Amino acid sequence: MSLEKNIWELLGSGKEFDARFTYRVQEEAGGIAQALYLAKDFVGDDSMIVLLGDNIFLDPIHSYIERYQRQQNGAMILLKT
Repeated sequence: MSLEKNIWELLGSGKEFDARFTYRVQEEAGGIAQALYLAKDFVGDDSMIVLLGDNIFLDPIHSYIERYQRQQNGAMILLKT
């Protein structure tokens, strides 16, 4: 079974989480820039949050997400040593 199918089976449409998910598959290793490009049609001019699947957050990040949502423009990157 492919990884994409496993993710879809785990998260589905997002309804269970009061969210809406849209999936795009990178057919080749194109990096984060290509992944963001694949999202452009459904993101449009809206804000978006990118969480990489190999990142592990030990502390809650909701305060950072809320602060980002209050920003008028720009980006936010979370870094930790």
